[in-house]
Amino acid sequence: MAVRPSSSHPRRAMNRDALEQCLRDAKADLALVDKHISRQRQIIVDLEQSGQDARIARILLQEAEETRAVHVADAAWLAEQLEQQRAA
Repeated sequence: MAVRPSSSHPRRAMNRDALEQCLRDAKADLALVDKHISRQRQIIVDLEQSGQDARIARILLQEAEETRAVHVADAAWLAEQLEQQRAA
């Protein structure tokens, strides 16, 4: 799982290797959540087309989208930290 500088991990100095690994992890997490979001959207379509209740599926989609936003923020923060190290 990616570093969450605003919650579970304090913002602290990390060496370049650790930052690069965390950024790779964040990108992998993004790829997984993107697949999940795509599948969840299809589940909603399937449920609605068959006349079933899609409320819970929509809630799960919203949660996945919120999780994605966290991973995007993580990746951006990590990329920024790497850039700052390169510039120093």
